[in-house]
Amino acid sequence: MQKIHFSAVTALLSFFFCLSCASTPAVHELSGEAWGTTYSIKIVASDDDFDADKVSGALKNTLREVDESLSNWNPDSEISRFNQHASVTPFAISALLNAVIGAAGEVHKKSQGYFDLTLAPIIELWGVGADSAKNEDQADPPSDAEIEAAMTNVGQSSFLIHRPENSEISLKNPDVTIFLSALAKGAGIDEIAQTLSELGYDNYLIEVGGDLIAIGSGPAGQGWRIAV
Repeated sequence: MQKIHFSAVTALLSFFFCLSCASTPAVHELSGEAWGTTYSIKIVASDDDFDADKVSGALKNTLREVDESLSNWNPDSEISRFNQHASVTPFAISALLNAVIGAAGEVHKKSQGYFDLTLAPIIELWGVGADSAKNEDQADPPSDAEIEAAMTNVGQSSFLIHRPENSEISLKNPDVTIFLSALAKGAGIDEIAQTLSELGYDNYLIEVGGDLIAIGSGPAGQGWRIAV
């Protein structure tokens, strides 16, 4: 029987051990603040496959793009500019906003109109809108007369026209405004997930302000465990 020198065996075992360590998946975490709240992202990947700078850069771009398109709190965002447009003429919109408006139209139909993007006047009356939230002195609920007056500018199916094939929206009433907060954060999380998938990751958990999306088998291969 041929004898193998002990040092050669040791070197071979060390090589495979190091190779195994290098390819062992680990949980890489990124966190910060965005869209008026906090976010936490966990990505399962080996150290060799995870590029922190590349992920951070792509994430920063995605967070900015979502804010610049969908945020009612950003006065320069796409949706804010549409609301300031105050006109019945068509307004060209991005692919992201086009998709969100389309999804909102489907939810509006399926909810028989209870979900409505034009509820901004009512939301502001109750003190939780982009403008009224700045007024900490607003404590009293709105009167019936105030609600009735605000409702004259509410009605997604009546006032909002969406032409998805042309990527544009318009209003039949220039006083109507669009409030996206019910969809914006979820749409933003979908954009983050798409960014991570395009970077080649397929096992991650994204949490933004309590909203979650879990993709893949988790760090232990048995799914992601979410504590409530």
